[in-house]
Amino acid sequence: MITRNDATCRRLMTVLGVGPVVALAYAATINIPQRFRSSKAVDPILGLTPELDESGAGTA
Repeated sequence: MITRNDATCRRLMTVLGVGPVVALAYAATINIPQRFRSSKAVDPILGLTPELDESGAGTA
């Protein structure tokens, strides 16, 4: 299996609830972690939070 040979996937699978499929998908999506200045910059790329530059102010 691919995840057995990949150190990143093995490390991700130590988290409770993360299996081979999730670990492999996350590792393939992130690919080069150095692209991100901080861990908070990853969420918008994955679609988990709004864009980083949004003010949050509503338009009445």
